[in-house]
Amino acid sequence: MRPDPPHFMPHPLALQVEPALDPLPAWERSVIVFVDVVESVRLMQLDEAGVIQRWRRFVADVAADILPPSQGRLVKSLGDGMLLEFVGVPAAVSAAHAMQACIQRGNSGHAPALALWLRMGVHVAQVIRDQLDLYGSGVNLGARIAAAARPGEVLVSAEARAQLVPELDGDIEDMGECYLKHVEGTQRLFRVKPLLARHAWRPENSTPTPTLRPTIAVAPMRLAEGATIPGGLAAALADNLVAALARAPQWVVTSRLSTAALNGRPLDTTAMARVLGVQYLVSCTLQSHGDAVEVRTDIFEAATRQNVWQGARRATVAELLTPEDTLTQGITHDVSTALLKRQISLAHDTALPTLAGYTLLLSAIASLHSLGAQDMHRSRTMLEHLAERHPRAPEAQVWLAKWHFLQIAQATSADRPDTVRRARAQLDRALAEAPGHALALALSGHMAAYVDGDMARAESWLTQAVQAGPNESLASLFLAQLLVNTGRAPEAVLAVEHATALSPLDPLGYYYDVFAASAYSAAGRHEEALAMAQRSLRQNTLHLSTWVQLIIEQVLTGRLEESRASASRYLVMRPAASVRHYLENHAARALPLARRNADALLQAGLPW
Repeated sequence: MRPDPPHFMPHPLALQVEPALDPLPAWERSVIVFVDVVESVRLMQLDEAGVIQRWRRFVADVAADILPPSQGRLVKSLGDGMLLEFVGVPAAVSAAHAMQACIQRGNSGHAPALALWLRMGVHVAQVIRDQLDLYGSGVNLGARIAAAARPGEVLVSAEARAQLVPELDGDIEDMGECYLKHVEGTQRLFRVKPLLARHAWRPENSTPTPTLRPTIAVAPMRLAEGATIPGGLAAALADNLVAALARAPQWVVTSRLSTAALNGRPLDTTAMARVLGVQYLVSCTLQSHGDAVEVRTDIFEAATRQNVWQGARRATVAELLTPEDTLTQGITHDVSTALLKRQISLAHDTALPTLAGYTLLLSAIASLHSLGAQDMHRSRTMLEHLAERHPRAPEAQVWLAKWHFLQIAQATSADRPDTVRRARAQLDRALAEAPGHALALALSGHMAAYVDGDMARAESWLTQAVQAGPNESLASLFLAQLLVNTGRAPEAVLAVEHATALSPLDPLGYYYDVFAASAYSAAGRHEEALAMAQRSLRQNTLHLSTWVQLIIEQVLTGRLEESRASASRYLVMRPAASVRHYLENHAARALPLARRNADALLQAGLPW
């Protein structure tokens, strides 16, 4: 028998081969910014010591001057890049533009070959954070987005783009679906440039729609310090208040989607009123008192920068969630009465002159606006869920009808007649529950014109829509297109400008812009029409009707080569497109306008 092997005691240090790690931190949502120096290897070869010194100075300036005001954090600095973290996308983009300006100032006095150029990527992702680094696949994707940027560019992901407001956070351009190195599939990317000047939605020479009615916006509701309010209640109350005020024909009320875009922005009441372009801003603060909620309401006047009225009302949470919602009705009465008194005073003094469902609906509408295949699928799933869960709620039915209509307009429907039937069935359900629902009436009219070519029936629907909801911007927008297609271009321009004034920051901005392009084109204002079509595509490159309008305006303004390039891109997205199909489906095919447009498309190279 072999003896047992000798027993050896391990050395004490051998027990410490691998140090124990703390438990894995929780995943957290983060705004990531990658900063990369273009051609860093070449620069180091030319002037290693000088480049290092300039980079160190730049990093110090960023840490001291740019990050603190933006609530940013320097996660780590490399020899030719940085990883930064922010609490919000607008702040991250603002800091990115400030860094681009800072690095350019540092290039002063250096030869062009030694200029430092940055490319940046902004992404929103779930990460694991510790004191040394950020971890997760979203971090790697952020780095790939930065690598796809050109020198001096800031690119953002679709997740980051959803938190930006065009013409408030920057000049945003849709880059479409992009391939990134070592990333499977494509990613929707957007280029964001700083605003060089304050932009208005309409061309400089355009005259705003005249109105004698005061313009009002309801600011995102705020919670008082220490308030314990159920999640989503503030947004739901704001939406109810906007809807209630909009039913009064004496006011022009900015849409809820536009004001919600300003939620969380560091804007005072004067700045918010200026951005929205309104005379009065209604601001509400919520405070909790046991099972009751108190809403303190202030009305600010933009011109005088004064608080012209203040009041408060209280109700229980249970009362707020009932269809009657007496609190909102009371606030609406208070605001209307106060503004009427204010208007009368000015005339004397001046010379003649259901929470989860609600959140789901907003998410579905936001996804619908994207037009991307995955977003459209997600939007339909959410809307169908809402329609089943709340069969008597018209909003879900109307937006589901809108979803089906976009399948027709985008030529993505496999069975056009069936899609038309589905859209109309949803509208019929909505109108059965709410016969005066302005958006349902408006979409019914738009379909009568677009699908059936029945201008008389379409005008009847749209007239009812405008009467039922004088502040429903889509009703005025669809009416503008009907006026174009019935040869009333001057009226169309007024209607489209009125529609956009009702919702100046609407997430569906590209849609308003292409309707504006159509109206200006019909009125013979082709440079303005071209500007609107270009602006529309910068917001959403997937909207096929905008490409058609762009091609037409490029031809009509003498930009034939550009029109042919645009036509080639359009045919890639819609290979079956033809001028014959355009004429057969044009609501104004009997008017010279349709023939003029068809001739322009032929000149650009579209097949007959």
